[in-house]
Amino acid sequence: MVRCNSAGFRANQHRQVDKIEQLKQLPDHLRFQMKVVTSVFPYRVNNIVIDELINWGNVPNDALFQLNFPQRNISGV
Repeated sequence: MVRCNSAGFRANQHRQVDKIEQLKQLPDHLRFQMKVVTSVFPYRVNNIVIDELINWGNVPNDALFQLNFPQRNISGV
């Protein structure tokens, strides 16, 4: 069983992308691309994924990051 240190469940949607502390370490162009994609496609991620499951030292290559945060090439364009 995985124990989580996160205090309660909190879902983040496209409106909260700018408020996620871990994303502030990413380059501006990646955050901008995420904001554009989340304004078009449905998006939701919870704090347990953000706080416990993503290896932020391996972003943007972390598999859980790629699955949970929209990427520019998600549309296949």
